[in-house]
Amino acid sequence: MTLPPDHSPWLPALGAVALISVIPLTALLAIGRARSIDRAIPGLLALAVGALLGNALLELMPESFARMGNGPRVPLLVLTGFIGFFVFERFLTTHDHLATPSLRPFVLLNFVGITAHNTIDGMVVAASFIASVPLGVSTALAVFLHEIPHEFGNFGVFVQGGVSLRNAALVNFASALAAFAGALAVLLLGARASVFADGLLPFAAGAFLYVAAADLIPELHRAPRKASALVQLACMLLGVLIVLAPQILGDEHR
Repeated sequence: MTLPPDHSPWLPALGAVALISVIPLTALLAIGRARSIDRAIPGLLALAVGALLGNALLELMPESFARMGNGPRVPLLVLTGFIGFFVFERFLTTHDHLATPSLRPFVLLNFVGITAHNTIDGMVVAASFIASVPLGVSTALAVFLHEIPHEFGNFGVFVQGGVSLRNAALVNFASALAAFAGALAVLLLGARASVFADGLLPFAAGAFLYVAAADLIPELHRAPRKASALVQLACMLLGVLIVLAPQILGDEHR
């Protein structure tokens, strides 16, 4: 197998994906050592809810309609993701022997959802570097910005679901590796990979809506009373705001 030439998008695309994956892992490992992390979990869950809802409704669905038109295909795929995750969770809860008893079902659901999302991110970054290096750099920055609430929120979700602090950071990193798979698919297959990405966008939106509404919001309602509802609301809005940051800053390529 010959190495790609120096002017190819391989090195910058894979390098950008690596940075997007490694930097949050470093931060999460540092956070995992904090003694007061338990008190931050309700806020991190609220951040995850805001990021999931914002990403599904304000990014993935509009992008899906832009790619696939205004017909019924996008809503049907969103429903498929939503109902599919409901069926998957019911399967997990009625077959407890297939899962670790100490883990809540939404841990696996969230892992599957963010893995699909990270795959899309890798595809977007690689496709942008194929077009031009400046576009690739700006796209990678946009992806990094909207990954911030996801990474920190997912950390809280995994800890709340029964994963240890250190393992929560490592599970997050494992899901981030899907971005390399997405990037490699685009670099190797080019336009043919976009067909898969088009269908994955609305499916991931439905999955995010299900995890946020059916699993995480009830967890917020069960949080201790000392966890102020106003603080949770602020964290939720912060998650939405960070997802919107690339658009607010004038990013229009996603």
